[in-house]
Amino acid sequence: MVVIRHGVARLLGTAVRRIPALRRRLGPAPAAPQRVSMVLEDLGGSFIKFGQVLALQPDILPQRYCDAFFDLMDRVPGFDYAGVEKLFREELQQTPEEVFDSFDRMPIASASIAQVHVARRDGRKLAVKVQRPQARRDFGGDIQLMKWTVRAIRRLRLNRLDWLAMALDEFISWTGEELDFRGEARIMAQLADNSRDRKRERVPKVDWSLTTSRLLTAEFLEGTTLLQYMRSLDEGDEAVGLRLASSGFEPQRFAENLLENFLNDVFLHGVFHADLHPANLLILPDNTVGYVDFGISGVVSEYARYHLVATVMALARADLGKAADHLLAIAELESDSDSKRFRREFAELGEQWYRREPGGRGLENTKSYTEILLDTLRLCRRLRILPHPEAMRYMRSVITLDGLVGRFAPELDRDQALERQCADLLESAPAAAFISFDQWVDWVWAGAALMRDGPARLDRALDQLERRVSPGQDPERPRRGRARQSGARTLQLGTMAVVVAALAVLFGEPPRLGLNLFTAEVALVLGALVLLAREVLGWRPSRR
Repeated sequence: MVVIRHGVARLLGTAVRRIPALRRRLGPAPAAPQRVSMVLEDLGGSFIKFGQVLALQPDILPQRYCDAFFDLMDRVPGFDYAGVEKLFREELQQTPEEVFDSFDRMPIASASIAQVHVARRDGRKLAVKVQRPQARRDFGGDIQLMKWTVRAIRRLRLNRLDWLAMALDEFISWTGEELDFRGEARIMAQLADNSRDRKRERVPKVDWSLTTSRLLTAEFLEGTTLLQYMRSLDEGDEAVGLRLASSGFEPQRFAENLLENFLNDVFLHGVFHADLHPANLLILPDNTVGYVDFGISGVVSEYARYHLVATVMALARADLGKAADHLLAIAELESDSDSKRFRREFAELGEQWYRREPGGRGLENTKSYTEILLDTLRLCRRLRILPHPEAMRYMRSVITLDGLVGRFAPELDRDQALERQCADLLESAPAAAFISFDQWVDWVWAGAALMRDGPARLDRALDQLERRVSPGQDPERPRRGRARQSGARTLQLGTMAVVVAALAVLFGEPPRLGLNLFTAEVALVLGALVLLAREVLGWRPSRR
């Protein structure tokens, strides 16, 4: 009925606007992206949330649709206080007034799943996220409808609607996560702990005593949302900009901090905020970025981090073969996936991304990193070679973040800033942060095998060589065999010392005695020196 109503309104609006007097009175007709946004808003519930998810997927929809769907972020009507009080009684067996010293009945923000109220307790100002009373029931019904839609698209092989099936799949998975606030609270706590030493990143602290699956209570961050600032730019409202400028706000510096925080979260810790729309970002004093609403987050394994970093480095060197290798390593291949065709067409795309620098010294980019990512994701979607969901969230977050920064800080050279911060991150971060778990396993396994079998293999090789050179019986062989066994122990201990020294360097172990890698290294070196001294002092030239 909603779709029919909007369809009729569009047809009538087009006919009526042909009359000049009515066209002047009614104004221009809504563009197609705004019309679709209005349809989703009228459908309500999970359809609003689906529009929010689509706003973060510029690889699926044109950018103008993503921009229109951003309006769904904070323009959802709230529910009445009776529903809030009922949910409190069910979750905490108390009313909000009994739990808090004060509780504002009017929400400060409202979204498709929950709304946020301000409360105070023990002198602290808190943000209380309250789930809509019927959210699980409403979303459950809509999700079943979406699942049937996905099955129909795939069984009927409606390839032109395959993008919709993939988007619905992701929406179903994200919504399941968001309906349990305890998962969101855990991500908040993890991100707060990871960023405790960074001055330009603020994550609210969770109050676990007042957090359940349908309630989330956390520290309240005082600030202006980035969405408010961007709307003030669109509407020509200078008051917001002047107020922020008085607190030291600089759009370019804020954007650089936003990029730096994201890269640190992803590559150093593997956990990041994946819902980076402007309503979830707060402008705090000294260009500090405040983060709220962690319903959609990303977790990147060490394996995926390694291949993502390697992909970035390969693209920076215009090594398309290596970049394709690393992308395929984190892709989900299906029976009809064609990796050879992917490599070929990826290389053809690469010809559009680079050009020869003047003088022929090297290659330079003709497209931004995010444009390269968009081209890559579209190619992956067409050939059904899709990066693993954890890598997909990272890529989409980069694309969304780049588009967002371009809107409020267009003068910032985003590619240069991203390249500089990646270089700083690779230089300053411990090397171990960028080495995959699989590599560590391989290295440790190989090192253990070398320490266990290396000396014995060396001893056997020397024996075989000696037999070939002097096949007769040698009375000195037993003594030399014992000497080699002693030398083997020295080699074994020396190898262990080298491995431990490498680990100490990689993990940045400070030089102090105690239960740490540095002390273990000192002990191993001393042991190796003692054995070496014994070998040297015990050696005597044979007399003929």
